[in-house]
Amino acid sequence: MSYLLVFSLLCLSMSYFATGQFSHFRAVHGVKLTGIRRQRQLLSAWGILFGGLLAACLVKGFAHGSLIWIGLLTPAALFVLLILQQRSTWLQRIRVVALLLCLFSLIALL
Repeated sequence: MSYLLVFSLLCLSMSYFATGQFSHFRAVHGVKLTGIRRQRQLLSAWGILFGGLLAACLVKGFAHGSLIWIGLLTPAALFVLLILQQRSTWLQRIRVVALLLCLFSLIALL
């Protein structure tokens, strides 16, 4: 379950990083990205990214947790990239699924 938690947090973070770019934001939401909203998107992305690192380190220890985090970073980015290339409107659904998987994983770890 810790792998699922970290992967879903990383997917969520990568989706916020992707929509922090003007062209991707317009493709997903259909409106222009403002400067303040872009800053919030990127700040949220960094926070969730470090939250994933923290979750991995708390569950598996620093040495193994950081390796899990780095190992899952690339598949999460590729997953979001493929979603953006094929169906950019699905990105909002992916965020909801990733958030639900995070909650499910946290409940399972407790």
